[in-house]
Amino acid sequence: MDSPAPGAEKPCIFLLFGDDTHAMESFVHGMIARMGDPGMAELNTTHLDGKIASDEDLRTAVSSLPFLGDRRLVILNHPLARTQGAEGKKRFLALLDEVPPFTALVLLVEDQPFRGDWDTLRAGHWLRKWVAEAGPRALERVCGLPTPGDMPGWIQKEVRKQGGTISPEAARALAAAVETNTELATQEITKLLTYVDGKRAVEAEDVDLLCAPMGQGNIFDLVDAAAEGRTANALRELHTLLEFQDPLLVFGMLTRQYRLLIQAREILDAGGGAGEIAREMNQRDFVANKLVRQARRFSMNDLKAVYHRLLQLDEDSKSGQNDLMTGLDIFVAGA
Repeated sequence: MDSPAPGAEKPCIFLLFGDDTHAMESFVHGMIARMGDPGMAELNTTHLDGKIASDEDLRTAVSSLPFLGDRRLVILNHPLARTQGAEGKKRFLALLDEVPPFTALVLLVEDQPFRGDWDTLRAGHWLRKWVAEAGPRALERVCGLPTPGDMPGWIQKEVRKQGGTISPEAARALAAAVETNTELATQEITKLLTYVDGKRAVEAEDVDLLCAPMGQGNIFDLVDAAAEGRTANALRELHTLLEFQDPLLVFGMLTRQYRLLIQAREILDAGGGAGEIAREMNQRDFVANKLVRQARRFSMNDLKAVYHRLLQLDEDSKSGQNDLMTGLDIFVAGA
């Protein structure tokens, strides 16, 4: 499943965290692909949610022998939900110490940047310390979204990964269209490479023809209306976006916008202004000015509460508790 140096100890615990959920999903999909036959891989893969699974569920999953294979893969979302209180943390660490070499336990933690670090798994967090001290038994992977300035390079790398080529101008044009949405960028790259059919590099004209921009202005208008209590206007903006975009992409746009506002609010709270936001967040001046105006409508606690509501909406839609379209309506009505 993994590819350490010959004779080296394979990691048993993988800690993946950050705000690039697409990167985390890709990492996990790569692990599953390396398990060989898809049918056997499915038999040897267990998905658990730390908010629902019991300690016994987790202990059984990690200790069960693989079926006709070398390793079992256990994927645990929301692992920190199993660590409430001193006793919960103690039990969880004991379980990590007992993970056998035939099991790969993947811990997935969605997080967001905050004050130059991460909101939950900060540099001194006990779980990150445990991973660092575990040596070759554990591996940490930070999955952070690229900055707008890094996005063209990320796109060029992904194009090469998919077996194609793209001009620098086209990479910049696609970055402008998708912003830092790596999942959307991956989809658009696949579409562009299919269009050119491997006969030539993707050019800026192809991006203009096939890739619609995400619609930054409408997102600003939507958040403005929601912040001011103009619910009818906010819902109208939402439904306009949904006429042209898939609900999943609109959700990504909303999530990104509130993440930008958290970063902008942090800079404002530290005494900065539009200039610092433009420079530190690598945004154009007109976007920085809009972020200042909008971030001042919220406190940091308000923004973090809204962001956590978005994370809950994502969880509910993935678990089938609520469809995303309805969830977006409810979110905007209560924002």
